[in-house]
Amino acid sequence: MSSMLQKDQATSLRNLATRERAVPIRPPVVCVTSGKGGAGKTVMSVNLALHLAARNKRVLLVDLDPGLANVDVHMRLRARFHIEDILNHRVSAQEAVIVAANGLWIIPGCSASRTVSHTISQGASEEKIDSLYQSRFGPRRVLEALEPLYSKVDMIILDTGAGLGPWVLGSLELTDHCLTITQPDPASVTDAYALLKICHNFGFTCTQSLIVNRVRDKREALITASRLRKVAKRFLDFEPGLLGWLHDLPEVTRSVKEQSPFVTELPGHHQAKKDLAWIAARVMEQVSGPCRAATLKS
Repeated sequence: MSSMLQKDQATSLRNLATRERAVPIRPPVVCVTSGKGGAGKTVMSVNLALHLAARNKRVLLVDLDPGLANVDVHMRLRARFHIEDILNHRVSAQEAVIVAANGLWIIPGCSASRTVSHTISQGASEEKIDSLYQSRFGPRRVLEALEPLYSKVDMIILDTGAGLGPWVLGSLELTDHCLTITQPDPASVTDAYALLKICHNFGFTCTQSLIVNRVRDKREALITASRLRKVAKRFLDFEPGLLGWLHDLPEVTRSVKEQSPFVTELPGHHQAKKDLAWIAARVMEQVSGPCRAATLKS
């Protein structure tokens, strides 16, 4: 009797182990977002991803801005397939990947105008398109579709849209670490606080951190972050960490105009690359800690 019980237990354990191996474990997800447009969210996403990829991290950068997707534009890449091609099962996740500089993997997004013209040409209605991009569950569908890539990457970076639209909320709900980009001006700070408040009110459990973009000096960065952290502490009862800042430098502005990420063009001693290296190191500290590396279907 005892031997039969042991066999049953062994069989149950083997079955459990088989089921666990069959379900891919999601790598850490880092969401880069901002309360307002023009804060530098995509510039940070692209350069951070390239920096980490250059240091032998297997990074997948996903453009999750359904309105103004432009990661491929920032890098002067020609995208053959986009996120909606994966969602509509026209191509596999692997087929949609673009391999960029430093071995970085990119899944391009698709702007609303391109999506409407392309999807209607495939026979879909505008109502169907609208329902996809107005649903908070859109990012969940995207990450589920990317499951075949989970074992091939160390980290997923989501470049979200600006503001507080459905896809931004859906991304924040799924992410492990949220990097909120702000600038020193009052409007940007106010919108960044609104984003922190939304995360708090919805009960999102991601780690929340700040990056201050386009600062004159360290003092301006610290004052901006301190202002945000104090308000968050007073009204939300938590203080987001400060990961770092990026100086307002003409070389960075020029890199955006020339569609050539500064991390691949500037020398290692340049201030912009020093700023980015500091931020990347803090991000890796967070990612290396405990995270919600769980399946999306649970």
